[in-house]
Amino acid sequence: MNPLRRLRNLDLGAQFLALLASQLFLLAVVSVLAVEGLHRLRAGQGVLGGQLPKEAAAAQVLHDSDVLRVIHVSLIGAGRNPEYVEKRLRRLAEVEADLEKSLARLEALDWSAQAREDVRVIAEGMRGYLKAFPPILDQARKAGQADLPALIEANTALRREGYNRLLQLIQALQKEGEDLVVRDQAAAWRWEMAILAGSMTAVVIGLGFTAYLGRGVQRQAAQLLASMRAVQEGDLSRRCEAPGGGELGRTRDALNQVIDNLERHIRTITDVSHRVASSATQLSATVGEVAGATDEIGHSAQEQRMIMEEGNGLVRDMGRITGRVQEGATRLSGIAEASESAAGASQASASESDKAMEAIQESSGQVGRITGVIADIARQTNLLSLNAAIEAAKAGAQGKGFAVVAEEIRKLAERSAVAAKEISSLVGESAERVRLGIQAVALVNDGLDTIQGHIRENGAQVRDIAGAMGDQSDLTRRLLTHLEAMGTLTERHGSATTELVATMQETNRTAEELAFLATELQRLTEAFRTA
Repeated sequence: MNPLRRLRNLDLGAQFLALLASQLFLLAVVSVLAVEGLHRLRAGQGVLGGQLPKEAAAAQVLHDSDVLRVIHVSLIGAGRNPEYVEKRLRRLAEVEADLEKSLARLEALDWSAQAREDVRVIAEGMRGYLKAFPPILDQARKAGQADLPALIEANTALRREGYNRLLQLIQALQKEGEDLVVRDQAAAWRWEMAILAGSMTAVVIGLGFTAYLGRGVQRQAAQLLASMRAVQEGDLSRRCEAPGGGELGRTRDALNQVIDNLERHIRTITDVSHRVASSATQLSATVGEVAGATDEIGHSAQEQRMIMEEGNGLVRDMGRITGRVQEGATRLSGIAEASESAAGASQASASESDKAMEAIQESSGQVGRITGVIADIARQTNLLSLNAAIEAAKAGAQGKGFAVVAEEIRKLAERSAVAAKEISSLVGESAERVRLGIQAVALVNDGLDTIQGHIRENGAQVRDIAGAMGDQSDLTRRLLTHLEAMGTLTERHGSATTELVATMQETNRTAEELAFLATELQRLTEAFRTA
């Protein structure tokens, strides 16, 4: 099989891993080229870096020799000025020491054979120039102005050869450095081109690889999208024919399986929706009948609840009346007991009154007897007064006073007799009244005995009535409790009936909605086209 086709059959992750591997390989190649170019450029820079100390040392020797030449010329020109010469000699010693150090550093560097020969000539020339200057300075101290130019040029031959060799060495070093720079630049350009070419190759290969894989994925995705849109439009007769494997291939197979299952379920749903619509219609009719019957039960329960409430009210009223009757019977029983006690007390009082009347009658008899005694005393007193009057009349004048007293006694006796008669009359009248009172008390006593007997009978009957009223009150409370319980049950039955009516109404609405949903489901399933 074509490797590219085999690659298309891989999973998307494997395809992208292959793409990533190819890119990493090309990137590794480009990296190797870059590393190699940098290595060679670093080597060239190392060589160039090795040239720099040589150029610096040669330039330092050139600089120190120029400074030394200037000091020599100034000393020769001012040789006849001791102060200036002494001053410049100190500076000359410093410059000579610097030049010697520069020459030593120049000689210590790694030179080629030809360059080392040049360095030797330069060092010998410079050192010879240094050794030849003191005699010239001595001559300059003594020479005239006309001899100065010759003295200035006296040892230049020694310096000139070393100086020229130094200039040639510096130029050679500069030329060598320039050649290295040009060579490194050329090499860098070549490596840059190689890296650029490798990068462009990697980009082109990556883009081509990506485009190839992308076209395959795009074709598979387009086929999947077309099949999904067909399902979206209700066409279940179309299957996805996208080529290739991997995730999209498995997605294609899964989509075809989903379409097959959906087509099978749609057919089942269509059949079920027809049956559900028919059953929902029957259920709606049945629920309507049950709702009507439940409504009648609810009305009956409502009427029963009203009757029970009215009965509860009547029983409560009867209970209140029974309670009041029981309270009255209790009070009447108390009154009867109090009346019986009062009758007993009255009977006792009547007995005491009878005894008191008898005592009064006896006292009246005694008073009558006393009154008789008083009347006898009055008669005797009257007789005595008459006798006294007679004796006074016999006495004559001496008996007038006694006659007056006798007269007064007679009058008193008469009044006593009158009073005794009145008292006797009153006592007789009182005795008669006492006799009548005794008779009345006897009658009252007999009546009280009769009343006490009746009160006893009434008290017993009242106690019996109170006990019966208590039993009736207990029965009334028990009846009221049962009626309240029955009312609660009736109310619960009414509530349950109301809830049942609401449930049946909700069931009816549910049945209607079910019928509507079945119709809607049937309409929706008709929108799908199956094979």
